[in-house]
Amino acid sequence: MQKTLKTKLLMLGILLLSFGYGYYTTFARISGGNAESTSRVALAELASSALALLWGILADRYGSRKVALVGLMATFIANAGTKPLEVFLTLSSFYAPFLISLLQASAYGSETLGEAVASLSLGWGLGVIALEYCRGYYDILSLSFVLGTIFVILSSERLEREFKPFEAILKLRPIVVPLSIFVGAEYLAYALTALRFYQISPSMFVFSYAVFPSITSFICGYYAGRAVRIYGAGKVLILSMAIYPMIVVLALIAPPPWCLISWSIPVYPFYETSLISLVINLAKVSEGSALGFIYALMAFSSLVVYPLTMLNRLYLMSGIIVVLMVISVVLIRIALKKVISFSS
Repeated sequence: MQKTLKTKLLMLGILLLSFGYGYYTTFARISGGNAESTSRVALAELASSALALLWGILADRYGSRKVALVGLMATFIANAGTKPLEVFLTLSSFYAPFLISLLQASAYGSETLGEAVASLSLGWGLGVIALEYCRGYYDILSLSFVLGTIFVILSSERLEREFKPFEAILKLRPIVVPLSIFVGAEYLAYALTALRFYQISPSMFVFSYAVFPSITSFICGYYAGRAVRIYGAGKVLILSMAIYPMIVVLALIAPPPWCLISWSIPVYPFYETSLISLVINLAKVSEGSALGFIYALMAFSSLVVYPLTMLNRLYLMSGIIVVLMVISVVLIRIALKKVISFSS
């Protein structure tokens, strides 16, 4: 199978998987019925990415295609319901082919990785809006997970990796603390922005919070990959992380429509593409274990700060988020100076 065809299948697979993720997670949250149930579902969703570490280690040891097959389980578990345990198991299964797809995209090069991030952004937005108009059509959800997993498997090549998971994870030590701080602050920003946007306009919430940002991220994902190739993952990561606090302030404090417009500023594809590229470049061996560890770290950081989302004091929380993000940017810049050249 030619590389161009494989990359197209990979992009389609990522888009379908992300579509299923957006559809299912949104449906699970609104199906809770009350605040307590919704909170439990949210916690299950956050915890699910922790299993990415296991999938990454197994991919390094036994191969990507075998691990990606786990994604087929997401279809059957999702059809069982949206209770917290079912949400956790469904999304944990989803992370197997999702992680493999990012590893494969990175193996093709930073520009392909940027296209992958663009596809996942668009897929998520389409999944959220599809629920608005196609609620209850579980055939859509089943097909997205099944076909997405199959396309990822068909587009994956056998990647020769040294099986040294602990060595790969240890190489990430310089960025663990600053990245943990940033991810925690980022989750707070997403959660509080969602709450504010819904309060501003429930009828426009899906578009202002999900659809419009996913479209701009889709467009700029292609440029994100090129930026990483030209300027290096380190520079792009630090610049995107430095821009995030300004977007948070506008989203949480600025009046409409500026808060809604600011949320569509496409910093996410540059951040995500450069972070994945940086992690894989730092690890050099057992890249699956390294990237899986980062997603597990995201789960841990988000769970730690989750209680703070109950504090509905936007000015205070926006200040806390900005301070945490600025601290993490400074720390990660210091860390990267020690471990990589910014020109690489």
